[in-house]
Amino acid sequence: MAKKQDLPINERAESALLGTLLRSEHAFWLIQDRVRSDHFSKPLYQQIFTAISDICTEGTKLSLTVLTSRLPEEDSDSGQDMLGVLTALMYNAEGLDALDFADEVSECAGRRQIIQIAESMAKLARAGERPSIDVASEAEIKILDVMRVTAPKRPERLNEVAKRVIAASQRARTEEKLPGYTTGLPSLDEILGLMMPGDLIFILGAQGDGKSSLATQIGVHISRSEPVLKLENEMTEEQTAARQVAALSGVSVRHIREGALDAAQLERVIEAGKALE
Repeated sequence: MAKKQDLPINERAESALLGTLLRSEHAFWLIQDRVRSDHFSKPLYQQIFTAISDICTEGTKLSLTVLTSRLPEEDSDSGQDMLGVLTALMYNAEGLDALDFADEVSECAGRRQIIQIAESMAKLARAGERPSIDVASEAEIKILDVMRVTAPKRPERLNEVAKRVIAASQRARTEEKLPGYTTGLPSLDEILGLMMPGDLIFILGAQGDGKSSLATQIGVHISRSEPVLKLENEMTEEQTAARQVAALSGVSVRHIREGALDAAQLERVIEAGKALE
């Protein structure tokens, strides 16, 4: 197990962050989605951040008087009274910005968590008391939690997004390269417009209407310029490939599977296979 002195810790960033929060309640709301109490390495700092968070989320005005009433009378490590600790944190943070330290505190905490996860998983794997898939699943859950906190998805200003949209439009105009993808079917493109990154598009129809074939056709069209991944929950990979070979060659799936091909059909099937490469 890694010793505390071997773990990534930045106490200066932690104390500076707490000091900025003590100086401005507004600073807490700027960083509250990226820092948690367990991100601080010192138990006292964890207690201070928890108290600040509770006061702010309750809607109570943050002050040293209110804060000290929720904390121990003194720091058990240094013996300094709590008011003196908080005052020193505020004084040392004068002129600093909480955003300059929040990411560093979160990053160090994330690295410490990853080290602890790795050591825990190694211990479980060596013990051999649980299936490896269970150990891996537990590791995945813990790692995703680290990712969720260290790199949260935050709101974006509309004007900044609009700038990216306009810049993409200008690139498409000057470079004659579309920023998204077409389906290859003009009538469908009239309905959908360009398929852009992040779009989720549903094709609905009754069983046997050709939804899978249409999706595959669109995928093949896009694959001429970009790699495409198709996830299929109904057909096997052989059935999917057979249908695509049939579509490209004009030879039925039945004839392809049975090998009932004349020379011309065989040549078309071979050419279809080469096209799919």
